[in-house]
Amino acid sequence: MAPTEIHLNRRGINSIEAPLAAEVPAGKSLDLALVNHGHPLHLSVSAANAARFTTFMQQNLFVQGEGSLSIPVKGDAPPGTFDLEVITGYGMRKVVLRVTVTPAAVQKVVEEKPLPQPPVRSHFPLHRAAPVLIAAGVLLYAAWWILAQPAIEQPVLFSVLSFLALLSAAILAWLRPPSS
Repeated sequence: MAPTEIHLNRRGINSIEAPLAAEVPAGKSLDLALVNHGHPLHLSVSAANAARFTTFMQQNLFVQGEGSLSIPVKGDAPPGTFDLEVITGYGMRKVVLRVTVTPAAVQKVVEEKPLPQPPVRSHFPLHRAAPVLIAAGVLLYAAWWILAQPAIEQPVLFSVLSFLALLSAAILAWLRPPSS
């Protein structure tokens, strides 16, 4: 951003030539380039109504040739305006520069999304084993039921195997990764 030029002593002794307005975003500084075209002079710069926008209050300068002044604007300053008074000749000449504070430029924060992780795949497809185990458990239970007639001695092995097959199917279904 180019500095705002203020010309002194160009049209006569203690003359001040400044733009009527300047604009500065919050969090930046208003830079003034002071150009003296004549004899050295004392310059007073004040911002009486600017407490919401800047900590700058007043500065007395001795300007010989060229000089500069930087007026910092608070980063949390609200949008609005304040007046900057430039005075020479011990109050004989005064110019008011209206400073407009604009909202700070919002920097877009790009949030990096993590790359999707590929699903963990085992060599044995567990989701296909559960129906097989359920079918085996039902068949073993049916065999135990048929063979468990009062005339036949109860085959405990079929009941235990059917229980283990159904329990294994339930555990595999529980451990199955969620579907996407």
